[in-house]
Amino acid sequence: MQDVHPLQQLLAHEGEPRTEHYVERPGPWGRLRLDIPDERALLATWNGLTPGQEEEARATFETARALFAPDAPEEGLRALSTVAARWPLWGAGHAALCDAFRHLGDHAEASYHARQLLALEPHVDHVLTLAVSLAREGRLEDARQLQSYAWTSRQAQPESSWYQAASDLLVTLTRLKDGAGMVALAEEALALLPGHPTLVYQRCLGLLLSDRRDEALAGCEQALAELAEGAPLRPRFEQLRAVLAG
Repeated sequence: MQDVHPLQQLLAHEGEPRTEHYVERPGPWGRLRLDIPDERALLATWNGLTPGQEEEARATFETARALFAPDAPEEGLRALSTVAARWPLWGAGHAALCDAFRHLGDHAEASYHARQLLALEPHVDHVLTLAVSLAREGRLEDARQLQSYAWTSRQAQPESSWYQAASDLLVTLTRLKDGAGMVALAEEALALLPGHPTLVYQRCLGLLLSDRRDEALAGCEQALAELAEGAPLRPRFEQLRAVLAG
């Protein structure tokens, strides 16, 4: 029997297919279901769109995206859904719907489209996209599991991807009030990006949550000594220092 990847259950769609047609695509995390509204897509080569198709899809997508308005989203969502239905093998359509539903606060629907995107394009970046939606649904432990995977597989990723994994995971750990986990992760990331202000700040916050106030205060003082007056994070370090010194 083939081993089941530990992430497969989280990455796969929850519930029954939404469309009459679907396919289960093999990938690095096992078989992930892709719901397909048009049976003709089942005959596709899965190599993406031709240049002509992609140009048409992108032009239609830009028109649809221009219709999207957060205070009156119905027309824009219908247009974006039409793009995803017409070109079901084009990941950008599902990525746009994920962003739109996340913006509207419908994080369960955003997660659905993130899973569609993962079935089409099984990239670690899309694992992080799903993790953000799960976190905003309040499923922090599930988000942590996906973000931890992305961080621990960083050797195969560009810096932008593994930094995003570390950054997202630190936010989740903050919400979980896991100070020790924050400190450990921030120190691992700082070994790769020494002195990175955001990572230094997260380390100090983790020290505070771990009741290591003296170390947190020392970290803040050092960061403030090194940050320029107009540095974006300087006010946050000053605020944290005030809390620690109070």
